Amino acid sequence: MKNLLFGVIALFAFANICNGQKNNPYNKVGDDFINAYKIISKDYKEGKIKDLNQETLDYYSKRLSLNYNIKLEEFAKILNSIKSTTVETAINNSNLATFSKAILLKSLKSTNITGLVDDVNKSTISSSEKQMVLSTLSIVNTFNTNGTVFPTQANRCWICWVTLGAVTGNAICGPVCGLIGGVAGAILGESEKQK
Repeated sequence: MKNLLFGVIALFAFANICNGQKNNPYNKVGDDFINAYKIISKDYKEGKIKDLNQETLDYYSKRLSLNYNIKLEEFAKILNSIKSTTVETAINNSNLATFSKAILLKSLKSTNITGLVDDVNKSTISSSEKQMVLSTLSIVNTFNTNGTVFPTQANRCWICWVTLGAVTGNAICGPVCGLIGGVAGAILGESEKQK
């Protein structure tokens, strides 16, 4: 019995290690995304999020140790953008380089993005843009490789919602907002796919 229990624990530990992108220096963003998604979506589904106000945002910023308090106006912009545009439009209308736009658009159609991460790492885009693109790819990879949270055959539109939130959040107020935008997109996309 001990060997079986040890085997199951080792399998889960190995699976979690394999989910990360060894070639992505911003891999932790994906870990932060999945942890934030689990906490916020659970609270949302259980009806614990009664009102979306600055107090609620401050609570989750502290609970998730984000080291940034997102402002209600920033969050409202992210939500409005997620609800009013498509991921392709958001990417194409962003201030990103053509190369970065192409990478993000390709990531929507692939479940293995290691090659895309390699391309970004080798690119000559600015370091801030590289951080934004690699952080978004880390979130996309986490979505694609966490079958216990996001079903393996999850609707590909769901990844569009996640990516839309991450891209929009990054554009509005940086990497932490990209993470929160990705979570908001995941929650909205999940409720949309259930319709």
